[in-house]
Amino acid sequence: SLFKKYPLTLKCPCNQIVIPYGSFISFSPEYHPVCSSLFISDEWIISTRGRTSIDRYPTVKFEESGPYFFNALAALCSLTQSTLSNAWQIFNRSSLITVQALPYEELIDRSNATLQQFIRNTLAEFKRIRRLISTHSHSMFLADYNTKFSTSHVNNYDTFIEFSSLPIIIENCSCAINNECKKSIGLYSYYDEQ
Repeated sequence: SLFKKYPLTLKCPCNQIVIPYGSFISFSPEYHPVCSSLFISDEWIISTRGRTSIDRYPTVKFEESGPYFFNALAALCSLTQSTLSNAWQIFNRSSLITVQALPYEELIDRSNATLQQFIRNTLAEFKRIRRLISTHSHSMFLADYNTKFSTSHVNNYDTFIEFSSLPIIIENCSCAINNECKKSIGLYSYYDEQ
């Protein structure tokens, strides 16, 4: 109210000219429900593994390839969480610097500008990671069960992604050069033969 009454003459020097944004802005991300679901747990992934020979069925069984789908999903959830956590840590190290007390509107404007930059930087990082995954694998890590996709977290600041994959040919379509190759997956009901 004093700023409105004396906008040009009011001077309020600050005792502290550097204020970390994290001291007055909070962040509570909400992740997709699948990222906290049973579908990315080790129990579920292990339970989807097959118990019978793949040679008995005309298509790849879900039980043979399913664990790779869920492992990839778990890795993407983990990667999302660590990317946001790392971005927020960087944001928290940024500060508002001012020698004078700011009017409320200016504080909001500066904070919003900094938050928008945080959002742009974080989205750019997600796009970079997505391009890395897409460039390397096309659809190979989901195309067959002869593929591995994993992430390793060394510390809070670095996430390493490890890929290894075999180029697969599906009905004259090479997954190494074409990301549109598709392979059917079957879900079979079976029982133990004794």
